[in-house]
Amino acid sequence: MSLINSVESVYNQISNNNLSHQNLVIRGINDSIATGSLTAGASNNIISYKTNQDNQDIDVVSTSANDSSAGTHARIITIEGIYIDSADSNRFKFKTTTWTMNGTTRVSSPTTGTNGFVAINNMFVNTGGTHKASNHGEIKAQFATSSSLLNVIHATAGKSHNFSYAVRTGKQLLVKGINLVSLVHTACQFSIYQTDLDTGLRTLIDKIPLNGDENISHQLNVIIPQNHIVFGEITNLEAVVGSNHVSVNMSCVET
Repeated sequence: MSLINSVESVYNQISNNNLSHQNLVIRGINDSIATGSLTAGASNNIISYKTNQDNQDIDVVSTSANDSSAGTHARIITIEGIYIDSADSNRFKFKTTTWTMNGTTRVSSPTTGTNGFVAINNMFVNTGGTHKASNHGEIKAQFATSSSLLNVIHATAGKSHNFSYAVRTGKQLLVKGINLVSLVHTACQFSIYQTDLDTGLRTLIDKIPLNGDENISHQLNVIIPQNHIVFGEITNLEAVVGSNHVSVNMSCVET
């Protein structure tokens, strides 16, 4: 069976049997592209995650003192991701936590929920000061021991826009296609990968070259299975010149 038929048949099952599903748009927005490879939307970083059935504690921090419990901007943020439940046959499960910001000082304990993640899918400002749902600085969620980045909210963005998504146990992600808009002066390529969170095995799904002004709609028709993370990387193919901007949206259904 082809990948296209495989995806279409599952879509038909959802429609015919009223299966529980969630429509998703995985979005990566980059205002600039640095040398080397980076995860789309991750502020010139590579997004990290844990493999080999292991959780790790995180902490959160901002680049601005205005993102704090009594600050003018982000006071409380919500983090959504997955963790591995060793008490339930090492199943990957969904977790949501809230965190009270402390400006440029790292916060290592959530206000609600428990620490310990494999990957983070989403972050957003839950409660703000004068500026409501806006953060003033760049807010990062990172592994406590290594400072490796799991997710980031760009300054003033209010929520994360990183091109990565981890699929928990019992779910699958049906990927129909992507739309990619670029304004680049440096030749680069956008690559989509999936990684098995149990074994760490990384597999290339597709690769799209970029050079100049592009507006590309690209059909994928692939299924990301449970216990995998999908992510998109931008890689420069030459020395960086001029300004380089890339925005990519991937349309999916999780079921």
